[in-house]
Amino acid sequence: MERDELKQYLKCALEPLRMAQEEAVKQMEKTVTGQLQLKPEAWTKLWEIKTLLVPKDEVERCKTRGYVPMNEDISAIFHQEWNLLDGEDSLEERGHREYFWNGTYESWQDEINANQLYEGYFTDYEGKVQPFHYKLRPSHELMGAEKKLYEAARLYRIQRPVLFSPWSRRLVSIQLQDDILPMTAAEFFAGTYDFRWQENGLANKILEGLELMWNVALEREKDGSASIWPDPVTGATCDGIRFSNVSDRTFIILNELTSTASTAVFEKSSQVIKLYGDASHEAWRLDIQEIEQPVASTYPTLCFANVYELPRFGESRRLCTKGDILSTLQRYNGALPGVSIDEDISLKRPEHTKLIAPYVGEDVYGGKLDRESLIYQRERVRHLPECFIRFYLKWGAHSNHDYDYFLTDYARYVLADLNYRFPDFKWRGVIADE
Repeated sequence: MERDELKQYLKCALEPLRMAQEEAVKQMEKTVTGQLQLKPEAWTKLWEIKTLLVPKDEVERCKTRGYVPMNEDISAIFHQEWNLLDGEDSLEERGHREYFWNGTYESWQDEINANQLYEGYFTDYEGKVQPFHYKLRPSHELMGAEKKLYEAARLYRIQRPVLFSPWSRRLVSIQLQDDILPMTAAEFFAGTYDFRWQENGLANKILEGLELMWNVALEREKDGSASIWPDPVTGATCDGIRFSNVSDRTFIILNELTSTASTAVFEKSSQVIKLYGDASHEAWRLDIQEIEQPVASTYPTLCFANVYELPRFGESRRLCTKGDILSTLQRYNGALPGVSIDEDISLKRPEHTKLIAPYVGEDVYGGKLDRESLIYQRERVRHLPECFIRFYLKWGAHSNHDYDYFLTDYARYVLADLNYRFPDFKWRGVIADE
């Protein structure tokens, strides 16, 4: 076979491969261009989450300001037999109610660990009075909604603390202990009950008739349409879902995210959101409401926000000096009024200070780690240098002291974000010994 003829045969054979490669390169360039158009910095600026505890009679007014109840499917009073008798009792039978611990997180943990048994009185619908007993236990029913925020923050690469919510970590579950109670929830709530807060020493420790709200409208999203997008790495086609009727402040996530979907958003704008993933998966929609004015209420100052000053463009995000640490800590100013951070940052624990214990279990920001992850984290931080930060409240003569209970909560909020952002240190918070 002549050389020219051989070249012709090879050219004909390789031409389809050349065309396929060119098409693949074009798709990859298009994908990379699309990824460069994503603006996680802009999404981060919109990620302003506020939590507010308000009286029940102000809930509707707060809704007109952009606030939404965190969870309206909570019944704080529980008896272990109710769901076992006459079928499952409904929330309508028990009624929506929330109770909160009015004290520091540490005092709440002391109460839980004490496992104290209290006595109350119940009057049934026939007028018969009988005692009952109960314990105060932690409730994590608000954590499910918070987890959705963390999933969205990871998916959209939000570069600020996800939220600051001390009250959701003080939600109280009242667990009735007696078998002599009426056998169903409906019978119990048809009568009247008295927890005898005063006699039990709980009058100033339990807050009732309140609702925890935030500026996040969270609901299931059913309007997604199946599509196909190019993979951002290989250029191969992948399943995707298109959502319209969105805004700049809309964030949509999928349950049971695939490995691709959990790391990439194909497109997000004020008109459309495109995600990688299977259209059969359940989707959740988060709309962050813009709050322009504070809501005046019985607790006008107890509004918590995930305050964080974003780094300027081109600014280094690594910590190299003590000055870098102090500059970074100033980014959290405003999340708790009156809080101060000592400039004496140290690799050695300061004298006459008490170490701030971390949140317990599911109270940890970001959710409770599984056993394997917890073991890994503990092993990893064992060999890291400790960096101690001293937190304290500094009030003037005319200051409001309603925030005194939340100093250590603020410290945990800051430390959790530092541990995530700068894993080179084992961050520790301390306060002065009392």
